Amino acid sequence: MARRVAWGCAVMMSASAVGCASGDRYAGMPGPGEYDRTFLSHAYEAAMAQSVVAQAAEQRGHVEAVKRVARTVAADERRLMSEIYNLSQDKGVPLPNAPGHDGQALARDLEQAPDTKFDRAFVKAAGRWAQREAALYQDAAERAGDPDLRALARRSLPGARERARTICGLASAG
Repeated sequence: MARRVAWGCAVMMSASAVGCASGDRYAGMPGPGEYDRTFLSHAYEAAMAQSVVAQAAEQRGHVEAVKRVARTVAADERRLMSEIYNLSQDKGVPLPNAPGHDGQALARDLEQAPDTKFDRAFVKAAGRWAQREAALYQDAAERAGDPDLRALARRSLPGARERARTICGLASAG
């Protein structure tokens, strides 16, 4: 158990952990309410960050299990990005063009990780992000005002939880 915490897979399942309950980035825009717009933005940013990190792990990972999980995570996150993008277009909600500050810092940290420590750094970082993403979908499944967004969150939650378990499983195996 100590290894899981050290590798960053401690459970973080609150809305404040993902920042979904705050922000008025799209205040005054018609369409979905503030929470729903923020959820779409955060979900897209999380998927972008996880996709970038997973692609790096596919290329730089040394352990085959890490590469296998990274391929799955990258494919899942690209699918999510597409679904979120299409829904945001239908709802008239603009999305960010790049991961937010936290996602960029995550990618930068992994880029700077020495090759000998990359797999461990990936598991730690991706585990934290997978936990955040699961928390984001859990919160939106309960709180989103738009029924299409609630449905997206409910459909995406099991996969997000599974990704978190799988990544954290790598930590306990290593």
